[in-house]
Amino acid sequence: MADVNSLRQRLSLLVDEITRDIQVIETTRNLNSKHRVELSINEATRLARDLERLDSSYGREYKQRIDAIRQRLENVSRIPVHGAWNSGFDPEVDRLGQQQRDALLRGHASLVRTGEALNISRQTAHETEQLGNEIMADLTTQRETLLRTQDRLNEGNEHLKAGSKTLRLMYSRVIMNKVLLITIILVELGVLGGVIYWKFFSK
Repeated sequence: MADVNSLRQRLSLLVDEITRDIQVIETTRNLNSKHRVELSINEATRLARDLERLDSSYGREYKQRIDAIRQRLENVSRIPVHGAWNSGFDPEVDRLGQQQRDALLRGHASLVRTGEALNISRQTAHETEQLGNEIMADLTTQRETLLRTQDRLNEGNEHLKAGSKTLRLMYSRVIMNKVLLITIILVELGVLGGVIYWKFFSK
């Protein structure tokens, strides 16, 4: 990511410098710096290709800007003017050249605005993605909490079932003990009655 940011910064500075140079050429109509600007454009093109391999969206954006800059340089180079470029001066041609320059400037401004809008859209998409990730993380945490709660409820139900089974078993044993006790009492009463009968009534 550091390489991408460094490359973007270098390319942005170079493109801004080229843009200023072309604006000077368009204003002064002096092509003495044309060769240097062309070399800078070639260097910017190379950097844009390198950037495109690392970040395709930014690379394509800068390549479009560089193509527009190259077209501006070609257009301004073809406009015949008096003085340093041409000894003949045609006001109509000069007017058309000015119109072309104005159109190029408007196109460049539109391209810059489009790039800014794309950057804003990209930033918004990134923020939306981060928000979505945070929501997903919260939902995952809540799901884990619900699962743990469900596990505890299931464990509590198991304990209740085990307790209920124990109570039923204890109740059964109490009933059996009562029946056994009653049986013993009846047997003892029978034995006692037999002894009394034998002792008092058998003679």
